[in-house]
Amino acid sequence: MLEQNFEKTTDIGKPDRSASGFQFPMKYPNLSEEKLFELRNIITKRGSASQTKTAYQDAVLFFIRSNAFRGDNVVEVGCYKGGLTVQYAYLCQQLGKKLHVIDYDKELLEETKKLVYELGYGNVASFYNMDYESFVSSESFPQNTIATIIDADHSYAGCLKDCNTLKKVLPSMYGVIFHDFTLRYTTWDGVGVDKAIYEVFGQHVRLYPIGFQSVCSETPTPEGAYLESNEGVIMVVPWQPADVFAQKEPPSKLRQWLVRTPILGPLLAKCCNMTDK
Repeated sequence: MLEQNFEKTTDIGKPDRSASGFQFPMKYPNLSEEKLFELRNIITKRGSASQTKTAYQDAVLFFIRSNAFRGDNVVEVGCYKGGLTVQYAYLCQQLGKKLHVIDYDKELLEETKKLVYELGYGNVASFYNMDYESFVSSESFPQNTIATIIDADHSYAGCLKDCNTLKKVLPSMYGVIFHDFTLRYTTWDGVGVDKAIYEVFGQHVRLYPIGFQSVCSETPTPEGAYLESNEGVIMVVPWQPADVFAQKEPPSKLRQWLVRTPILGPLLAKCCNMTDK
């Protein structure tokens, strides 16, 4: 299920696993899909279900499991009522990793903490009542992180702050996962997760779409919220600012001519990655 959902949700801009680092090391235990189903049922009955799509949840879990060898920690920024936190904690327990949960809403954080402990995963989780910037500045901030999952303030200003904080500590992690990448509201134009990401990391940052995807927008909820296209994205680190902003030498006149040649151009572009850009 996890592998199928991951593959299903990355049809647009599907990554080259050999180049992107998406791997599935067999030395780590398989997730029990029966256990996940059981956990999701319990969470739903308690009114703590995640607001994310199942395909998004599966893709995030699969990414963490597949890259478990890259680090010792998982960081969740924004926990809501703990619907995904419990699943992360279960996975971390299976893999022998540590989960760090950050939320500035004390009530939601306490509710999540209670749920995690009641279900038996408190031994792998730590909880911090603060924003991400404060957490990064604290002694609790971990190195060697597999993934940092950002699902907190979806306003442009709030996400911009988180992205600027992220940029300072990117070497400490392998992947960054953003939820509500193209979230929009019919009554509010201040939201902008995608805009903040592009503002900080550049228009050509490597992003792999996960979760809900569509060529047209969702039907708005009663609150006016809808996804314009992608639900979430994964940004694989190291992000290479030099590759994004580096000034490339202009192509020679011979190269420009060869690339534009009707017969040789397409062949050279395919074999040698020659372009006239």
